[in-house]
Amino acid sequence: MPPAPRLAHHLFSLAGALLLLALAAAPAAADGADDCAQKDNLARSVEACTRLIEAGDAQGNELAALYRQRGLAEAMLGRAAEAVVDLSAALKLRPDWVAALIDRGNAHDDRGDQAAAIADYDRAIALDPEAVEAYYNRGVAHLKLGEAEKAIADYDRVIALDPARSMAFNNRGVAHELLGHDEQAAADWARAIELGGPTEAAWWQEYLVGRGHFSGLADGKMSEALKAGLLACARDPNC
Repeated sequence: MPPAPRLAHHLFSLAGALLLLALAAAPAAADGADDCAQKDNLARSVEACTRLIEAGDAQGNELAALYRQRGLAEAMLGRAAEAVVDLSAALKLRPDWVAALIDRGNAHDDRGDQAAAIADYDRAIALDPEAVEAYYNRGVAHLKLGEAEKAIADYDRVIALDPARSMAFNNRGVAHELLGHDEQAAADWARAIELGGPTEAAWWQEYLVGRGHFSGLADGKMSEALKAGLLACARDPNC
């Protein structure tokens, strides 16, 4: 079964931009906000966010933004437990913050607590029925729990909201494979390749070569041989 990756912590840059805007009115904090918001050195980001939090000047939404930014940096450093703590602090200050709910769901998922992750994604969707990342990530959590039908429902919604999301087709294909829907799985993977372009096609070609279902070159081109390999993979429980 091919992997079903999630877009992990993809809101980091947006969170940083929002943080800078939130602190723009406090010139003394400007340098610290820059360091807190950057993502080139995550350890420095954590340190800078911590200094701003401990300074005690930020309140309300500004403080929530600092906690969220530090939580995202911690998550990207692989410190999911610390991320959950910070994102919970952000949500205590802003209980209806959809982005932070999704972020905390991701951190719970990184810790292996899919039930807690799904609860956060559920809450985000209740607040914003078009929160596409919540559906996407909830689908991954359902896949990890073996709940293929629920995952398909989530990816159906992702595709309705964002028809060009190639990984939604990839992951829905995985769910179909788990249910024995071989042709649907292969069709979704083929669509993921069409949307993902040569890079996606080459990845699948190399993957299928390794599983013995494709013998051509990894040239990044869709072909009948590649389509046949996708169907063979869907029918192979060891693929």
